[in-house]
Amino acid sequence: MNAPLDNMQIRTNQFRRYDPISNTHGMVRQQGHRPHQGWDLQAGVGTPVRAVANGLVWAKQSKDYGLSLILQFDANGRTLYAFYAHLSEITVNVPCSVQEGTVIARSGMSGNAKSIPVAEAHLHFEIRTTPSPGKGLGGRIDPGEVLGYQYYVCPL
Repeated sequence: MNAPLDNMQIRTNQFRRYDPISNTHGMVRQQGHRPHQGWDLQAGVGTPVRAVANGLVWAKQSKDYGLSLILQFDANGRTLYAFYAHLSEITVNVPCSVQEGTVIARSGMSGNAKSIPVAEAHLHFEIRTTPSPGKGLGGRIDPGEVLGYQYYVCPL
């Protein structure tokens, strides 16, 4: 399994306030009262984004997530979906099959990331059990369950 970024580090700030925990997965926002569905990984605009596995990738656009990609892949006998959001560019023709490690996009500040400080630009990354879950944590698992927690650094 490949990491989505060469430098895997959880974004440390949330609107100029030091709060790395709120950029991880789970009930971590607003003192545990609001969910965050994935990892916000520090990534300046234009950072190469890679396929975490061999699979089929397609694009999506939404108000909150902006330009996004979904990568359908198999892991440990089940089909999962890697979700990459706030992109500036897609670097592959979609839909298409890709190989693990292929640069599939470049990070950006699309969707609701347009309103954050440039220094907090990031890749929003999720692992999903269904391609289009609703709001909340349903249909999502912590990316560390698939990638492992050794891939990122979260300075606390």
